[in-house]
Amino acid sequence: MQSTSFATWFTVCSLAAIGHAQSSFTINNVVCEALSAVRDIDGDGVRDLVLGLPLTARVQFRSGRTGALIYTTLGPSASRFGAALANLGDIDGDTFDDIAVGAPASGQAFVVSSNGGGTTRTWTAFLPSSSCFVSDRYGYSVAAAGDLNGDGINEVLVGDPHWRANPANCWADGSVEIVNVAATPALVTSINGSSLPANILLQPPCVMTTVGPAFGFSVAGIGDVNLDTIPDIVVGAPGNGTSFAYSGATLAPGLTPLVLAQMPGSVNYANGISAVGFGDVDSDGRSEVAIGALYSTPGGSLGTVHAYRGQKIASAAGAPIRPYGTFSISSPGLGWSVAAILDYDSDARPDFLVGAGGPCNANFGVAHVLSGVTVLPLATTGGSAASANYGIAVHAVGDISTAGKPRYMIADPGTLTVTVR
Repeated sequence: MQSTSFATWFTVCSLAAIGHAQSSFTINNVVCEALSAVRDIDGDGVRDLVLGLPLTARVQFRSGRTGALIYTTLGPSASRFGAALANLGDIDGDTFDDIAVGAPASGQAFVVSSNGGGTTRTWTAFLPSSSCFVSDRYGYSVAAAGDLNGDGINEVLVGDPHWRANPANCWADGSVEIVNVAATPALVTSINGSSLPANILLQPPCVMTTVGPAFGFSVAGIGDVNLDTIPDIVVGAPGNGTSFAYSGATLAPGLTPLVLAQMPGSVNYANGISAVGFGDVDSDGRSEVAIGALYSTPGGSLGTVHAYRGQKIASAAGAPIRPYGTFSISSPGLGWSVAAILDYDSDARPDFLVGAGGPCNANFGVAHVLSGVTVLPLATTGGSAASANYGIAVHAVGDISTAGKPRYMIADPGTLTVTVR
């Protein structure tokens, strides 16, 4: 997010889009698996790019105008630092955006300033569980939750899909910690999947190395869908086949976290691989939500993304809800990544990105811009010219291209490229 509010992120990005039309380019020789963008850091008036390179434990800040390297932040060796990224807005008052960075192989999360690339905060799992034959994955997912406590600063969601409630077994319950970057101690509260059953059919090796609901595989701040003035969140549990929306007002010490809605896939859908709130499509003041959901059957696989109404999430009282739109293709990795992209087709409604790269994809990767209204493709890239990893991460830049469309990025570690369109 660009600031402490979901609505403000859209406003700021829209203003940037009006002012700066940029050409497309490709960044080469980068094994990138996560993407983000920040307010201008090199003084050229254009939003800049953030690339996560977990194989070499580094995060790169690059020019949004040319792709040139501005500076690099190194994380702990072999930690997969950079596997997950999230823009937190300006949390320290220096007018520059700060970035949450996950390092799941070491069980850590960090805050890195875009003003020089220095690390300003480090968190190790506050509620660790003993290792089994797989290690914990604290920092596998990170997201800005929005300002939950009214201090003007985003709280942070940190997911650990391999966390175990019972250290004696290897069951991956999964957990999410809500972290206050302005406080010491930083932990606000935690939620976990210890009460969830796992669907054994939803354990493809590409998703998990052990059985369990994998709560926290994805996390997202989705804005205030229940209109109580406090932002709400979504957590994916693909091993259970469900994503869960929580009331942000109940994510405080001493309160019982309230599930607003459940978003299950149909039979054999591993719903919750990815999640994003992408804006208010139906003008009711609530963001809609896109969820990536891989699909497995004995006869083959599909990649799928579902879109849900914010109003349905807010009014479900914890019950399951159905998507208002679904898009599926035969590329089994579709839905591995999702991102908001503002209004791509000029219909005054927000749209979103979905990528099909990643470890679940045995075919050529692909990325789509999908209409927020119809959940059908507006633009498609990749396919036979791309590697299987094309689309492992997608992200909007926040300004516009010379063609008058919102710019976006697609990572393809298989060809060592990030394409900016």
